[in-house]
Amino acid sequence: MLSPRIRRLKFDHDILLRRLSKWPLIRIDGTAGMPPEVYRFTYFIKGLYVAPNGDILERDSHQLEVNLSLGYPRRAPQCRMLTPVFHPNFDQASVCIGDFWAASEGLDDLIIRIGRMIAYQEY
Repeated sequence: MLSPRIRRLKFDHDILLRRLSKWPLIRIDGTAGMPPEVYRFTYFIKGLYVAPNGDILERDSHQLEVNLSLGYPRRAPQCRMLTPVFHPNFDQASVCIGDFWAASEGLDDLIIRIGRMIAYQEY
């Protein structure tokens, strides 16, 4: 019998595969674990970043790593950008998803919400 956490990880993975197969702007680039506990995503959307010279420029693709810790889903996924993003909710170490995480939220919804944040459609 599978633990509730393993069932949730499997459920989230199945939903991500199904939903993102119809979503060309987000791609799963890699996973670790079975079922996956670590994901890498690429977003093919316009967002901003700070260039080494300090200029704010547009970028068309962004990479995200998501770690589902042992506390998941009670605790929010640990998300960090692998490519720089200029946005108040992003820093080098993490993506601030604020008080919006609840165990009832699907990982697929969070991944889409982060994409909307990159594109400045949501804060």
